[in-house]
Amino acid sequence: MDAIIRRDLDRGVAAGVFRADVDPVRLYLSIAGMSYFHVANSHTLFTVFGRAFSRPDEREAYGRHCVDVIFGYLRP
Repeated sequence: MDAIIRRDLDRGVAAGVFRADVDPVRLYLSIAGMSYFHVANSHTLFTVFGRAFSRPDEREAYGRHCVDVIFGYLRP
């Protein structure tokens, strides 16, 4: 799988939209972790922060946040 991610990263580097020093496996782990943590810990997060991340509006807002974080990391 890292070859597929590397191919896409290389295309982004060639287009000038991604930085060149991104490790594809670390990128995958970051995306997977951000995608899973709030689901697996929704009850704890609600108890601690009082926010229901399972609500559609919270899921949508968190999804936009994740995209912003990942693309912010990828920018040169």
